[in-house]
Amino acid sequence: MVGMMGSAAITKKRGGYTNTKLHGIMTMTGMLLAGGGFYVIYQNKESMGKNHFTTLHSWGEFTWQLIQLILEKSLNQLLI
Repeated sequence: MVGMMGSAAITKKRGGYTNTKLHGIMTMTGMLLAGGGFYVIYQNKESMGKNHFTTLHSWGEFTWQLIQLILEKSLNQLLI
C-alpha cells in the first residue's frame, strides 16, 4: 500500500494526462490494498475472538483510511 501511494504521488508530479491517469489508478490500487489489509486483520481478530479497535494505532489507521476515501471522492467530484 505504501509503495503504491508514494509512487502515485511521484507519478502525478511528473505531469501530463497519462501520468495523471496512472496516478489515479495507482492511488485507487493503494486504497484497495489498504482495505484488503484491514479486512484480513479484522477477520483474524474476529476468528480469534479478540476485541477490535482497542488501541490508538488501530483508531488512527481507521480514521486515516476514512480521510483518504473522503478526499479521493471529493477531489474526483471536483475534477469531473
